[in-house]
Amino acid sequence: MLKYKNLMMIAILIVGSIGTFYVQSAFAKDDLPRYTIHSLKGDKNAVKDIRLIGSMESDEHYSESVLITNDETKYQSEASFINQFFGGGIFTSGKILSLQKKYHSFMRGKTDLNGFYEDQNRLIYVKEEHSGSLGTMSHTFDIDILNKKKNKRDSFQINLPNGNEIHFIEIIDVKIIDDELKVVTSNFNNSGEEIRVYSIDLPSKSLVGNNVIASNMNEDRDIETFFSGYQELDEMSSVPSVFYNLSKTRMVLQDSGESVQKEISKETFMYDLEKNKKRTIHFPTKINKENLLEPQYYYDKGNIYIVGATDKGIKVFIYDYIHEKLVKQYDFPLNSKNSNSPLLAVNKDQLFIVSNPNEKQDPIEIKRINVLNGKTTFQGEIKASKTSEKLFKIQEIEIN
Repeated sequence: MLKYKNLMMIAILIVGSIGTFYVQSAFAKDDLPRYTIHSLKGDKNAVKDIRLIGSMESDEHYSESVLITNDETKYQSEASFINQFFGGGIFTSGKILSLQKKYHSFMRGKTDLNGFYEDQNRLIYVKEEHSGSLGTMSHTFDIDILNKKKNKRDSFQINLPNGNEIHFIEIIDVKIIDDELKVVTSNFNNSGEEIRVYSIDLPSKSLVGNNVIASNMNEDRDIETFFSGYQELDEMSSVPSVFYNLSKTRMVLQDSGESVQKEISKETFMYDLEKNKKRTIHFPTKINKENLLEPQYYYDKGNIYIVGATDKGIKVFIYDYIHEKLVKQYDFPLNSKNSNSPLLAVNKDQLFIVSNPNEKQDPIEIKRINVLNGKTTFQGEIKASKTSEKLFKIQEIEIN
């Protein structure tokens, strides 16, 4: 009998907690400002796929996470009790949500965007699995393929060689070249990191290639090497190459006695996934001398797009890596005083710029620009429904 009383008390506590949660959420919803995108130039449909992820920050260092879309504003405190309890909340990727809606059964348990490949006919997901302890670990790729037209699935597993030498594998990108699945990874162990490409023949379901693109393993202890990959402009096009910046730094002792990190070398390279060959990219002096704030790098089948902030606004370089020449460059001024900290995102051939307020009263600008011709297709502002003592900060732009 005591057992059932305890179960009843637990049930009452859970129901009470959920009830309290929803009552508090209802009050919080009325108190929080709603944000809407207002057009100054162009149709609002131009930004219908944008998702802005940010936070409301108070002087007491408390922050409330917020998601803004073209249609609504969502706060983390407004997410369902189940979502908040188990994590996720309002911030599940828009791409994941879209795939879940279209392919509900296939998408169960699949959450890593880097593990997906999609084209007109197939949706593929690659997940790394491992077992054992350090020094005796084994690693596999679990590969799940959905034939969209036939609505049929095929799953198989690939054992990765030298698993005992690898502590951790992070999947960076998945591509298809003819009938080969190319899985680009970062592999880590005590000696450092290396970027690898695993080639898997789909008809035979076998590993046919295992190539190192770049590595910082077994380097001098005072040298640090950083890898940063480029993002494909159109994820559905599957360009048969990957691009990386590789920079090396060393701790240097200053006259003041302070040690600082100093860049000693920087390299940009392209790795051809068809030929399994690496090629160094030499940007012209005009690009190298431009001091861009947190530049972002994108690529398509012929060009590299470099987008970054300057003290006057946003600058875009378009570099033809096949013919090795600078094709175009654009400058886009921002009107607001806070133009030194905008957020940038490029999707297909569209650049999205959102300014970040330094003060509560500062306007939040939003622009959409065609990077191929430099034309502004949308310009607007994000406005709050009411004033707030909290400062709204945007941390991320996502384009569905």
